[in-house]
Amino acid sequence: MTHPRWLNGDTVTGAIALALGLGALSMIPAHVSPDGLGAWADMRSPAFFPLVVSTLLIVLALLLVLRGFASATGPAMPARRRDGAEPGIAPRRVALVGGVLIAATAGIFVIGYVVTAMLLVAGLARALGYRRVAILVPLAVGVPLAIQALFQGVLRVLLPTGMF
Repeated sequence: MTHPRWLNGDTVTGAIALALGLGALSMIPAHVSPDGLGAWADMRSPAFFPLVVSTLLIVLALLLVLRGFASATGPAMPARRRDGAEPGIAPRRVALVGGVLIAATAGIFVIGYVVTAMLLVAGLARALGYRRVAILVPLAVGVPLAIQALFQGVLRVLLPTGMF
């Protein structure tokens, strides 16, 4: 038994991301800003950041779907790997990613955004098998600090600081 060549990880992930991006974009006028999409250029508008992220997600999702269709020109994927195992995602890895995300959600208001985001980046990297400490540590520290500087310094949006 073979799967259709176009039904691969890129097309499925891209389609899901596209649906999320379009869904988020459709909710902006009703739930974020009374001006709807009219205030998209004003960085202080509550619609600005969701609009930018939704648009970026839609563009990247479309690129991912196109890449999935472009890679479909090769031979059909077998339903089983050569070693006899079913192809797909390891349940342990899915559980680790889910656990890290649940812990981050629970911890953000207790220990604050910066520490939670640092632990989230490190935990997701570990769960997904990324082990290069020389790259992981600067990313885990730098990205949350840069995001906090952007939100609090430029956008004037406060992020959770925690109980301490």
